[in-house]
Amino acid sequence: MLLATPKHMKLILSMVAILSVLQTPAFAGETGSTIIGGSNVQASSVIARRTVALFMINAKGEGSLCTGSIVNDKTILTAAHCIYGVKGAVVVFGTGGIINTVKRIFAQQQPARIGPNYRIASKIQMVSGYSPDNSNTTEYTDLALVSFDGGLPQGYEAAQFLNQANTLKSLQAGSPVVLAGYGITSKEERDSKSKTGPDTSGTLRQVTVAMNQLGPRKINLVFQGQINKDACSGDSGGPAMVAVNNQVYVIGVASRSDCVTSSIYTWVPREKVQSLVSSASSAL
Repeated sequence: MLLATPKHMKLILSMVAILSVLQTPAFAGETGSTIIGGSNVQASSVIARRTVALFMINAKGEGSLCTGSIVNDKTILTAAHCIYGVKGAVVVFGTGGIINTVKRIFAQQQPARIGPNYRIASKIQMVSGYSPDNSNTTEYTDLALVSFDGGLPQGYEAAQFLNQANTLKSLQAGSPVVLAGYGITSKEERDSKSKTGPDTSGTLRQVTVAMNQLGPRKINLVFQGQINKDACSGDSGGPAMVAVNNQVYVIGVASRSDCVTSSIYTWVPREKVQSLVSSASSAL
């Protein structure tokens, strides 16, 4: 997994040795929740219909949990650091029970690629030029696409993205922004070297923070919340959203956070998302 920068840590949540770790007490109950200082997302909400969990698997059989936004019926937008070094991924649909779903999938010797509430990824692709070495800088593009077959389960839909001009209009300092993800609920849990208590990842939650600034090269968005209202491990790749004319739009993808008050998200105007999808399609 990638190391933390001096001020912000990658939001990825690592889970070692899938089959063994998923049986430990840390994943037994799923009585906790996610995103620090937030509230559970209702299954009927637009956030739930457009957001998914992503379980990534590397060459060593280690797993990690991230979040993503639905771009279309076969593509998820997430963070590049989520898929760096990854050999496979599972897209999981639902507001909770994510870890139990993954346990059921990997309990099968040959799991089906398409299940009622999951899809095994057919392709994972980072944005050209991304490197984990960039984690020591403040401005870099941390984006990736995860492709899958089988379409979307009933009730799910693609997220909406603002074009660049309208996004800039909506990004006034202090404007409310909603963050969502399947991550843990406290910085203390992230920092703990022990996994003896219940893990609080795997439930979709949301929290409202404030727009702080657009990065100097207009790549990253910086958000500021109250103390203990923030994104954290497991929320990587998840959406930052604003409401414009009663419509919900994704404006950013979770990249880094201090898990206390400050988060950095990669800016994703509609033009950038369309370009990413087009490039991925032409590479097939």
